[in-house]
Amino acid sequence: MDIVGFIWKISYMAHMITNSAFFGSSVLMLLACEYTCESKVLSIYKKFSSIFLIVSFLSGIGLLSILSMGGMDDLTTNNVGISILFMVGGFSILVFIFIFLLLYKGDSLKTKKILIQVMVLIYFLVYLSRVYLVH
Repeated sequence: MDIVGFIWKISYMAHMITNSAFFGSSVLMLLACEYTCESKVLSIYKKFSSIFLIVSFLSGIGLLSILSMGGMDDLTTNNVGISILFMVGGFSILVFIFIFLLLYKGDSLKTKKILIQVMVLIYFLVYLSRVYLVH
């Protein structure tokens, strides 16, 4: 097995596992926000979600590097490239909103729930557009 293929598989696995872990933990926080948004669970969620987003970002950069080495220089000419642009844009917005959640020190349960709802909605829309464009 060549090294680029091995790096691709490892990066893709890390990317998908951390993406699903972040999405799943965000949905869980959203569904049980009355119990989890006011306790220690929120601080644990913030720590683990930060790790998930960092690993997802680094593995995504690795995947983009391998794609650019493979000849996909212009991302606007095909559906996979356009879906990657959607993912990069959605991830940027998601990180921006997640930073708001990290910096928010208030006690308003409604504000925390809205931030988590927006993150889940962005994640869902990005992956829905990816499925539509790629398949």
